[in-house]
Amino acid sequence: MDGVASLTVGDDRAVGNTFQSANGFYILATPTDGHLRTNENSGIWFRRAVDQLEPDPRCLYVPELPEGWLYEGFVDIEGQPVTSGKFRDPWAIDMSAPYNGPIDRNETDMFDVMFDEYVSVVVQGENGRELITGDAGWKLFQKEGPDLDLFFHGPPEPGEDYLVNPPPGLEFPVDLAGAPIYVTIEPDPDDSPEPFALQPLAGTVPVNAVSHHTYILNPDWKNFPTGTATLN
Repeated sequence: MDGVASLTVGDDRAVGNTFQSANGFYILATPTDGHLRTNENSGIWFRRAVDQLEPDPRCLYVPELPEGWLYEGFVDIEGQPVTSGKFRDPWAIDMSAPYNGPIDRNETDMFDVMFDEYVSVVVQGENGRELITGDAGWKLFQKEGPDLDLFFHGPPEPGEDYLVNPPPGLEFPVDLAGAPIYVTIEPDPDDSPEPFALQPLAGTVPVNAVSHHTYILNPDWKNFPTGTATLN
């Protein structure tokens, strides 16, 4: 029996969604280096800039993937795709942080610390070193700041600071202005560091980009691969 079947990403036997309603945003920032005013264009985070008009930072609106698939963020730096991390939940932290920056206490500006929403303090507790975050950590820092170890972490959304351990041929930090940025759908397990062909969201960082400003990711589902199968 002859027949022709369309092959699409939206088929239940593939990813199971057309991604036509996917959309997202991102900001440039480097929260993990302990500075609010240094190298800020060298990090990308999938969140909105938070202010009184936009109190909710969540910004990736993509469907839940079936078993066997994960999302992954990428930035092309000097033509080389560099990951920002894999994630299953678009509103939660991703699975790795290979390039995030450690803090150099000698280089940290205490003014930045006062206004950094991602600073935590490390104290010696009964069971070893403990991380104190949120309001409790801030109050403790106000009381004993100069004597405490500090830990700067990223926001609770996917993203990466490109500050240390650059891939071969690249140098960090780097100004991401003008760089392509995109979110891919990757097989899990994934045997290649290269981006997969499925990119539900894509964009380009503006050449005049400024940090801590919300930028848009565009739906890219029209570029999904398609095909046909013929039975003879």
